[in-house]
Amino acid sequence: MLFGRQTRGVASAAGLLTSQSPKTSARIARTQQQRLASSSAINLYGDEKNLKFQLFDVLNVEENLFNKSARYGDASREIFEDALATSLKIAENDFAPHNRQNDLQEPKFVAGGEVEINDGVKPALEAFRNAGLFGAHADYERGGMQLPTVVTNALLLPLYAANVGTTTFPFLTIAAGNMLNAVGSEEQKQKYLVPMIEGRYYGTMNLSEPQAGSSLGDITCKAFPREDGTWSIKGTKMWISGGEHPLSENIVHMVLAKVSDPKYPDRTEPGVKGISLFIVPKYRINDDGSLGEKNGIELAGLNKKMGWRGITNTVLNYGEDKESIGELVGEEGRGLATMFLMMNEARVTIGLCASALGYAGFAASLSYALERRQGRPVKGKDPSADQVPIIQHSDVRRMLLAQKAYSEGSISLCLYGSLLVDELHDPSHLSSQEAEDKALLLDILTPIIKSWPSEWALEANKWAIQVHGGYGYTRDYPVEQLYRDNRLNMIHEGTNAIQSIDLLGRKVHMQKGRAFRIWVQTMLKDQDAALKLGQDLGNEGLTERAKSLKEAIERLQETTECLASVEDPDLMLANSHEYLNMAGHVAVAWRLLVTEAAAVRARDAGREDSDFFESKSVVAKWFFKHELPKTEHQAKLLTALEDTNLTVSPDILCA
Repeated sequence: MLFGRQTRGVASAAGLLTSQSPKTSARIARTQQQRLASSSAINLYGDEKNLKFQLFDVLNVEENLFNKSARYGDASREIFEDALATSLKIAENDFAPHNRQNDLQEPKFVAGGEVEINDGVKPALEAFRNAGLFGAHADYERGGMQLPTVVTNALLLPLYAANVGTTTFPFLTIAAGNMLNAVGSEEQKQKYLVPMIEGRYYGTMNLSEPQAGSSLGDITCKAFPREDGTWSIKGTKMWISGGEHPLSENIVHMVLAKVSDPKYPDRTEPGVKGISLFIVPKYRINDDGSLGEKNGIELAGLNKKMGWRGITNTVLNYGEDKESIGELVGEEGRGLATMFLMMNEARVTIGLCASALGYAGFAASLSYALERRQGRPVKGKDPSADQVPIIQHSDVRRMLLAQKAYSEGSISLCLYGSLLVDELHDPSHLSSQEAEDKALLLDILTPIIKSWPSEWALEANKWAIQVHGGYGYTRDYPVEQLYRDNRLNMIHEGTNAIQSIDLLGRKVHMQKGRAFRIWVQTMLKDQDAALKLGQDLGNEGLTERAKSLKEAIERLQETTECLASVEDPDLMLANSHEYLNMAGHVAVAWRLLVTEAAAVRARDAGREDSDFFESKSVVAKWFFKHELPKTEHQAKLLTALEDTNLTVSPDILCA
């Protein structure tokens, strides 16, 4: 197993075990390798069986998508299975081996404003490119494979689990390319999009600035019109992932800036008015498509992060010493709306990324728990008896069950959202009303898809460390890095607080609550089907959980109606994060129940692999017993309009 081989080399190179003798260091590394290797049935990067089950049994993509959609009619189970095998192979052979090196040897700022980056990154991305994954989602006419989003997102899960830093380069490129495909001109698509699909150009998004952060109305980066129809961009951008590197021929920056009148260079419209979106490449492009001179974008510095250290995180200066020339994308003044085409897709991807890291921690700690021997059964009184694998201890099984529930529930939720994206990409088999309903459903689920996995898959990583005991917080095992990598996802693409305000302050009110009603109706339809299945088969567990979900949905409805009636927006939003978690728990319970129902049907049909199908019931049982009841307390707190967060004064907090 890669983590075993990798750790011995890294420990030696980085001096991580300097306080121990070489013999002791070698024994620790050898023991770890043996533990992981002996649990070879557990894939550290992706649960192939579960991904297939989610797509073809839970979501039934063959019937719901492949057989109905003209766009995705060429997709098939065989294509997905072959592609998934390739993705898992690339994850293990190309991405995982340098994951720890990425973490220990961050990108370096070198003379001339260049970046020195880990040697393993470029060959890994070449393997990604050679497999066609940069264009797996893209249209045939652009040179892509035109695979559904739900398929391509499933293919990316093992890569995020193996090495999130390296995988972020193509993630940003794909998302930027999708936005360009949606609103760019044909000339811009040929000039920028095609090389991005080919994996020759990489993409970024430039929103934040040092003084603005998430408050985009306060950005000061300016765009001045030029006589030839292009724009001169001037300002500083902060937290730009992938903003500088030596990995691709060109970097296509998608930059938010406020349009400014050259006569009044210091004057811009206040707030979000006037914000437009511009393509600003690292190298200007000549008329024949060749690369020209550098475009006045200077690397001002690299941010040092607690995780995702494999990808550069940059401060960029535009137009400081040399003019930085860009092209307007979409309509002038519509930059935020255009950028959010990318942001919303990125939010689903962040949920997927968090889910993958949660799974990776689960897989690593499960492998460890199966082999690590410590202690004896509670009833065992003989101190001379052999110690038992720690998985035999009930509290270890608790921690493993929690991880499995959080990661599997998150993956199921994210893939469901991905299927909605596909149905909206090709709504030809839907009525106009059905398409509008699907769009509203995706809209209201997006903040949950981004936030719940980023918070609760991180909780899974916490328990992965705990399963490892003292070894868990050392660098000799992967779980401490997984925790640090995953912690960033609560901030990425809009903090969870922003997502909670979006959900409670806007999404539940859309069209007088219609989006929320559509979501509730969708959950109740699945709940009713699970209830009927449980009753028909005499499955008491499924029946009980279906009833519990209905109660939780009704609780969420009552809470939402109460909050929606509050006239003071500050009071309504005072506990919006708690509301987001409540909605997320209900959403994940819904997906776990749908997953269990699919497993019950498969088992009833006589399909083999009874342990796998039984695991879906056990995971659902654990979540419904341990997590879903939390919504009762959340409902009480929210409907009581508890206002401590709102009314506490800074003086009290400083006391």
